[in-house]
Amino acid sequence: MNIEFHYYSIYIIAKNAGFDEKSAFKLSYSSQFTDDNTFVCRVKTGKDKYFQNYISQTMDILKPKKELMRIYPCFHFFPGDFQSESTMRKDGKLHLLNTTPDSKNVRMLLKKAIDTKNLYRIGIALHTYADSFAHQNFVGYYDCFNGMKGVVERLLPNIGHADAKTDPDIPGKIWKDKRLVSKNAIVHNTERFLLAAKKIFEYLWEVQNKNISNKLKAKALKKTIETLKKCYYKEFKHGDYYKRTRLKLYKQEGEMPAYRKEQWLNEAVKTTGIENIEISTTIPVKNFICLNLKNFYSSNWYNFQIAVKEHQETALEILEPVLSKMELQLF
Repeated sequence: MNIEFHYYSIYIIAKNAGFDEKSAFKLSYSSQFTDDNTFVCRVKTGKDKYFQNYISQTMDILKPKKELMRIYPCFHFFPGDFQSESTMRKDGKLHLLNTTPDSKNVRMLLKKAIDTKNLYRIGIALHTYADSFAHQNFVGYYDCFNGMKGVVERLLPNIGHADAKTDPDIPGKIWKDKRLVSKNAIVHNTERFLLAAKKIFEYLWEVQNKNISNKLKAKALKKTIETLKKCYYKEFKHGDYYKRTRLKLYKQEGEMPAYRKEQWLNEAVKTTGIENIEISTTIPVKNFICLNLKNFYSSNWYNFQIAVKEHQETALEILEPVLSKMELQLF
């Protein structure tokens, strides 16, 4: 999924589930920033003292670096119930790392995040949970299992949904997954997205409203789904005009703050200056001298980065029974 779900939809869902504006923003920003947290930041916070983050996405999924492969299964292609009916393919293949929607693994990941009551952790887990719907039937690793076999697709790396390009991530898009049996092959993204929204609403409602009547819950859920249906547009059409139209609808319906991917980092370090320090790595690195030491360790960016590390640790714990059966190098 893209920003239309991870930020705009999550904000609308959270508000309708009872979160205040500040909390809804923190959840939805964390959800979207999981995709925008693409370079290593080395922040100087004192003499010979540095904080360095983990990234949760690469700059270009079509050109992944081998040492970053641990990102995809943990954050974007969470392995699920690989034998479920929705995974049935024409070639009969199964894969232990196959992503499936609302799997027991990804539910556990989200529930563990919710138990922490940490909005950054919950937002990141919501990203992974939502992607389990959009990225179903792909694995977050180099594998021919992902291949679509078309002329153009043969030129693309078989990682994630690279062969399907952006088709799985766009609201309203109808596309064909040529690998699947006929009853599963035609994909209606709106159906997938609305189901993800419904499930996420139910989780967030329970966080905020355990003792509120089911009648009020049903009313709030209906409002949420009707709002998102309107925002997702009746039919997908190519071109920026239709995307801009959808973005206007999200903003009108959600009355939300603008999303700026640099906001949390800029607030945390209070400097645009980059210190030129050579680091031997193939991962993009930006170096900052922090001019906000008083508030750095309580900043949104710092707390999000700690949550990324905790999310990855929890994800690997959940996936250990699967990963232990395979000889994969995720680091």
